[in-house]
Amino acid sequence: MLRQPLLRFFNQRNLFSLFYRTVYRSVLDNPNKIAVIDSNGQYSYSHLLSASVQLRDKLLSVTDDKQKSAHKRIAFLCNPDASFVVAQWTCWLSRAMCIPLCKDHPQSLLDYYIDDAKCSHLIVSPEYEKLLRPLADKFKIPLIIITHNDIELGKTKQNIQLSNQQQFDIFSKNSDDALILYTSGTTGKPKGVVHTIATLRAHMDAMLSAWRLTKNDTILNVLPLHHVHGMINCVMSPLYAGGTVVMMNKFDAEETWDHLLNDRNPSINVFSAVPTIYIKLIEHIKNSSIKDVKRLCSDHMRLFLSGSSALPEPTFQKWHELTGFEIVEQFGSSETGRVLSNKLEGKKLAGRVGLPMPDLTLRLVQKDENNNDQIVAEGTYDKVNIFQKEHDGKVEGEVYVKGPAIFKYYFNKEEATRKAFDSQGYFMMGDMAEYDKKNNTFRILGRSSVDIIKSGGYKISALDIETVILHHPFVSECVVIGVKDSEWGERVTAVVVLQSGKKEKDLTLEQLRDYCKKKLPGYQCPTQLKIVDKLERNAVGKVNKKELNAKLFPPSSNNKK
Repeated sequence: MLRQPLLRFFNQRNLFSLFYRTVYRSVLDNPNKIAVIDSNGQYSYSHLLSASVQLRDKLLSVTDDKQKSAHKRIAFLCNPDASFVVAQWTCWLSRAMCIPLCKDHPQSLLDYYIDDAKCSHLIVSPEYEKLLRPLADKFKIPLIIITHNDIELGKTKQNIQLSNQQQFDIFSKNSDDALILYTSGTTGKPKGVVHTIATLRAHMDAMLSAWRLTKNDTILNVLPLHHVHGMINCVMSPLYAGGTVVMMNKFDAEETWDHLLNDRNPSINVFSAVPTIYIKLIEHIKNSSIKDVKRLCSDHMRLFLSGSSALPEPTFQKWHELTGFEIVEQFGSSETGRVLSNKLEGKKLAGRVGLPMPDLTLRLVQKDENNNDQIVAEGTYDKVNIFQKEHDGKVEGEVYVKGPAIFKYYFNKEEATRKAFDSQGYFMMGDMAEYDKKNNTFRILGRSSVDIIKSGGYKISALDIETVILHHPFVSECVVIGVKDSEWGERVTAVVVLQSGKKEKDLTLEQLRDYCKKKLPGYQCPTQLKIVDKLERNAVGKVNKKELNAKLFPPSSNNKK
């Protein structure tokens, strides 16, 4: 049992305005409610806070006086379970910025993150000590190990003093820098994206509003936690709402279906994943004996979400047929959090990502002949205005976005930060999108750097071509890239993984082009086809198209037919 001072602290809710939500309001309101369920057990909100206070004290015990007063940046590598939550809360209780790391990253990349962020401490689960101990020694910084016993002590430790409640209100100062997230590096060297307490709170407020997350929700997380999708969408936001998070150590299709279909206490009712996971879940159910998926899902599920990369239309359709639910597709980035999302009400359209999240303003911008910005459309959660003559009710341009959730700066990269924003303070995302007036939704056309192919004078969306090819009955996975060519500028090239049982001879370039011509103009149809055994994806299911292009089509082969 927690000692009385801690319990009195939880009961003094009048000390905090109910209109001022903090990350620990859930602790104040529902100290005994289950916050996290993982493979080791169940943990209440008060349990997690108590464990975080003790780990903070453990961290401060190995911190010299100079570091205690300095701005600390703490990197941590923990399993995706209660230890992750405790490590993150510990960082904020220490008034430090936290930098979550990924176990799948090579030591050289972890070295880069720790060095680039100028970390003052490392927190690790025991199994990752061997990986990070050499880096702690190299940079001469303390390494703190968080064990299962550290978490369990939150239930029993008796020496917590809470005379100053303000020290535990870790989201009390809007201006504090709170988090560094590293970009995936698909378009260059990873940059440290700095979010403040205010931007994180804006992220979570928008999600609670758009997706109606409440304390009655239980969300299943199967995603890595060093990115916005897993960390903020699937863990921080439901805890912020006072709900419960069920955390799996890694994705497993059978275990995931077991969670989604069985009515436990508490029952999973919200699930968010990347498209690759939905594809694997569909494949698994085909080969299982599970019946009545639609009925079982309808018993307790209310929301399926997808993000981090484009959701293939066939996947959207198959999931709807299988479960009766239309996946709510969303779009965002490390710098912005969620920018666009389909609304909960009404029919969802495959391949479209809805409207701007609450409190964000989004623009579609094109360059004129003098390279000046021309706003072609501007919209919010409630309304979109078009400022340019549309073609069939559609306009397109690069996505610019502004609002309280946008990141503050790139860590130690002033020039990159300056170049990321326009003169009016809009973040220039580097993604191209289309707005369709008829259905009042946006559609992502792709990254301007890798997904917009310039071939024969045309600007072609790789994502549009991928959508068509993925409907081919012989195709399991596909990415489309632009391969440099002296005649065409870039050649539209399809890189394909075939369905199980199919061989390379079963799908020729001519057959694929004939198939595509039924739905695409000829100039968009692939002029090259490469069949591979698998597509390498990062932790959130994205393919690095630049690396794939360089690997499959090195410069010496670019002009070979």
